[in-house]
Amino acid sequence: MNDISEVNATETSWMERNKITLAAFIGLSLILLAVIFWLPKLVTPPTIETASPEDPAGPASVAGSAPTGGSPAVSNESPWQDAQLAKARRAAQEILAKLLDKQKTLESMQVELWAKANYQQAMSYAEQADSLYRQRQFDQAQAQYEQALSQLEQLVAMADTIFTDSLKDGEQAIAERNAEQAISAYQLANAIRPHNDDAQKGLTRAQTLTDVINLLDEAENLQLNQQWQAAKDKVEAALKLDPEFAPAQAQLKQLTTTLRDERFSQLMGEGYSHLYNEKFIAAKKSFKQALAVKPQEKTAKQAIEQANNQHTQFLIKQHMATALKQEQQEKWQDAVNYFEQALKLDDSLVKARVGLIRTQARATLDDKLEQTIANPQRLANNAVYNQAQGLLRDAKAINKPGPRLQQQTTLLQAVLEKSQIPITVQLQSDNLTQVTLYRVGKLGNFTERSMALKPGRYTLVGTREGYRDVRQEFTVLPNGQTSPIVIQCREKVSL
Repeated sequence: MNDISEVNATETSWMERNKITLAAFIGLSLILLAVIFWLPKLVTPPTIETASPEDPAGPASVAGSAPTGGSPAVSNESPWQDAQLAKARRAAQEILAKLLDKQKTLESMQVELWAKANYQQAMSYAEQADSLYRQRQFDQAQAQYEQALSQLEQLVAMADTIFTDSLKDGEQAIAERNAEQAISAYQLANAIRPHNDDAQKGLTRAQTLTDVINLLDEAENLQLNQQWQAAKDKVEAALKLDPEFAPAQAQLKQLTTTLRDERFSQLMGEGYSHLYNEKFIAAKKSFKQALAVKPQEKTAKQAIEQANNQHTQFLIKQHMATALKQEQQEKWQDAVNYFEQALKLDDSLVKARVGLIRTQARATLDDKLEQTIANPQRLANNAVYNQAQGLLRDAKAINKPGPRLQQQTTLLQAVLEKSQIPITVQLQSDNLTQVTLYRVGKLGNFTERSMALKPGRYTLVGTREGYRDVRQEFTVLPNGQTSPIVIQCREKVSL
């Protein structure tokens, strides 16, 4: 396309060749200035135009002197027409400026990639307009420029549609796993709008599509071999390249579900295996892990409940068996403890309640027998002796006594018998101390005295005027007293 400067260059060259007509040109300029002041609102000062060689008003017609004969020369100049030409010229230049702006816009959109024929046709109109412009046919040039501008504007509008369609085509091509078409579509979108985020993002996706498809194909092969985790790793790698690839998202979801189902089945199987082997804690752990994998799965909840119930029944059975075993061994307090543990797990157990009552009674009897046998000296007290007699009767009344009870009965009977056999006890004093033996009476003053006392605990009290009282406790054992008991008041009381 030729610029307006080519016309100016032509005009300058003509002036240099036709210096003779300069005077006429100056006169014409003065007339034009008059027209400008007369019609200030219609026209603006025109660019200085010179007649072309093809102008009908040749150099002779614009001479500045009158012809011979004395009459003034008649001017063929047309200021109004020249002004209109200047106006048309400016209008053509304005259209040309818009045309150039649209051309720049379309070139930035790489228009020849997507509308080469239409763009070249518009350029052809522009070139035709240039030709008309050089011929000073400004109105026709303006029409041609407008024709070219209209086509370029249509191309600019078309670019939006093509851009949108290219994005859709690229997305469709990705969905159809056609990397070549996707790249082509997004490259076109990027050509139209180089800085558009969707276009750039789409092109990046298209360029990685082949790698994504390869990874998904590998994942499918691994799935066929039930290598679920390895397949999931491949799909996740594909999604790192293209997080928005829908088939990969769907495949990952499917694999995640498959892995979850497989893990759930594995844990449930382990749980039931532990349950069968009465490994209740391990079974409950597996069932709880399965429930964590599928929090809403009823079968896992039911399995946990089943494991709890079986564990409870197992413990009850175990506690009851141990309690009965302790009974047979006459370990009464241990039996009581196990019956109590069974009742803590299920307080409605009749056998456990009956067993607890039975073993508590025997544990009490066993404890009393042991205490009485271990402390025979207490039998010197009549109340204690009578209680021991009743205890002996209770022990003998038990049907099928065990070895422990039989031994306790024999020992208690022997202790009771010995408790009634007096033992000789030697008492010594200073014949000055008044001696009293509690539960027996006053013994008076003596130096040495022997007494026959039943086994038990006794207390001697000594008194003497002017001396502090003394108290002496001693125990008479069934096997005899070896050391004499000495009681004397030796500490004087200060007056």
